[in-house]
Amino acid sequence: EIYSGTLKASTSGQLGAGLKKLTFADRGTLLFTDDVEFNGGGNDLHSLFLMNASGGIRLESGKTLTIYDNVVPFGSGGVVNIVSNVNLEDTLYFVTPDKDMTDEPRFFFSGNKTVQHNGGVIYNLGSVFEISNAAFRDNHADGTAANGGVLYASGGESNFARSFFEANSAAGSGGYGGNGGAIYLQGKARVNVS
Repeated sequence: EIYSGTLKASTSGQLGAGLKKLTFADRGTLLFTDDVEFNGGGNDLHSLFLMNASGGIRLESGKTLTIYDNVVPFGSGGVVNIVSNVNLEDTLYFVTPDKDMTDEPRFFFSGNKTVQHNGGVIYNLGSVFEISNAAFRDNHADGTAANGGVLYASGGESNFARSFFEANSAAGSGGYGGNGGAIYLQGKARVNVS
C-alpha cells in the first residue's frame, strides 16, 4: 500500500514482481522518474486496486508508463479496479506534469484483458478515475457476459483527456455481454473524453 506521501521509482524492478495489487490510501502517489514498462506475460501481475481512498500515478516530464499483456482470469478490471462506498470522493489519477501539455501519449495500455468479467483495463464502481495522454490499444473484456473493452463504469465519473482508443473489444456469448468495445456505462456513470 502507498499511504500519504510519494514513492519514487525509476524501474519496474524497484517495485518487486510488479504492481500486483498495489493499493493507494490517503492520497499516496507513485512517481515514475524514468520510462517504465510492465509486461504481464499473460498473467495477473500488474493491477492497481483502490478502495475508499485517493491517490495515483504521476510521471516526470517526458517519461512514459507502459502496461501490457496483463490478464485477469477472475474478477474485473484488467489493470485498474476502483471500488467506492463513498460516491465521488475517491479518486485514482494518472497524470503528467502540467508543463507537458502535449497530445502525445505518455501512458500506454495494450493487450490487457479480463477473462471472465468486465473492464479490459479499468473497472470503476462509483469513484472518480482521471487519466491524460493515454493510448488504449488491443485491450479486451472476454467472458460470457463481459462489457467494456477498456472501461466498465457503474456509477462514478471517468475522465479521459488527450487520449485515444483503438482496436479494443468486449466479447459476450449466449446473448449476454459484448457491449462497449471501448467504453461501457451503467446506471448513473459519467464519462468525459476531451
